Amino acid sequence: MPILGVRITKNGNHEPETNDIINRGPAAVTKLNSILWGRDVAPKTKTHIYHAIVKSAIIYAAETWCLKAIQLQWYGHDQRMEEGRLPKEVMKWSPRGKRKRGRPKLTWVEGIRGLMGEKGLME
Repeated sequence: MPILGVRITKNGNHEPETNDIINRGPAAVTKLNSILWGRDVAPKTKTHIYHAIVKSAIIYAAETWCLKAIQLQWYGHDQRMEEGRLPKEVMKWSPRGKRKRGRPKLTWVEGIRGLMGEKGLME
């Protein structure tokens, strides 16, 4: 059952999400096998490539996962607030007119709703 953007199994684990994050490292290594295991590349260069690409992929995935969970948590908190509370009113507010060039195409709430759809959550 999904809770705060994380899929919790019946025994209380959230392994599918965690495994996805953990698997990004080996996936990056697989794509770089010819470089990382090739004899033509110096060990120091291989180390730099590993730190720049493989570790970065794992760290980025973990940070994104945490950020999405925090955003979903805040959205749920906001939705449970009493009517008339300032954060709830701000969340409902929609500016008039067109967005200026360079602005995000989606609002924060639209992004959250898309994330909820990905996770199979309902409002």
